[in-house]
Amino acid sequence: MAARRKANSEPFASTALVALLVRTLHRIDASLLPAGVTPPDELAAATLPSIEKRALLQHAYGRGGAMPLLQVGESIGEMRTQPLAQALLRARDTDALATQWTRLEQYHHAQHRVHIDYSKAGLWLCTRRWSSIVPPSDAENIFIAGLMRGLLLHFGCSGVTLRVADIETSRPRSGTAQVFASQPTLSWELRWATVQPHAGGHGPAPLSADAPWVERLMQLLGDDPARVWTLAQAGQALQRSSRTLQRELQRCGHTFSSVVRAARTREAARLLAQGETALADIGYCCGYADQAHFQRDFRRAVNMTPKAYRRSAIGL
Repeated sequence: MAARRKANSEPFASTALVALLVRTLHRIDASLLPAGVTPPDELAAATLPSIEKRALLQHAYGRGGAMPLLQVGESIGEMRTQPLAQALLRARDTDALATQWTRLEQYHHAQHRVHIDYSKAGLWLCTRRWSSIVPPSDAENIFIAGLMRGLLLHFGCSGVTLRVADIETSRPRSGTAQVFASQPTLSWELRWATVQPHAGGHGPAPLSADAPWVERLMQLLGDDPARVWTLAQAGQALQRSSRTLQRELQRCGHTFSSVVRAARTREAARLLAQGETALADIGYCCGYADQAHFQRDFRRAVNMTPKAYRRSAIGL
């Protein structure tokens, strides 16, 4: 029992965020990553040990300073398959967005959290706090600050400026200088000029014929979510053999089963957010064999129960 409590108290990181971190750093400069590192399959499970994320951030920070880590947030729109990212972007305004960020950290019992003072229009004053023995590193703080900037950008804010530890950057991609923090990065501020009319939802963008295979498969599965698809059936529908489709997915770091799980999770999240479909019916509508399987799979993918997700989504 003691061993179980200890295991459950170990901090975890979002697999989707780590995958985003690895993909973005690789695009910027492969040397920012340790040799042989590949993106984890974010469609397979929601979390991984946080020590893995911490090691990646420290390596990148030591190699390139703050700028690459700040740039990662600009790619947050790539997390289109993640219900939690979609839930954040459904917030009605930037005040609600700040509240939702805080609630998300509280729900996951994050040991390092951001207190956001949003009492002034167009301004977030952010302070990083922690309840663990080990405080967050500069690299971790800069990474989170960049994510929050990216979130505001994708929410529709323009003229977003981030100031963190004497670093001011409104256009992280405009320069290549290596910028290192000169003091502990425990606070930062985010400012923006305007917010575009917010339509809500920010759902997945329409897919083109040359979309990545994982996205094409997600669209196929989403068109008929109640169907129990096989690899052969999906390959036939996409005019690919089973082996070819499998290889295409492997090149993206995924498996057929993880993409199926992600497609089901996306549909379940949509139905949960609508608030009209009974929990007992959603599992069937998403192709699950029974309610227990749905509950277990959804929690594994999102790190919260369907009931908790619905309560959070409707409260936006």
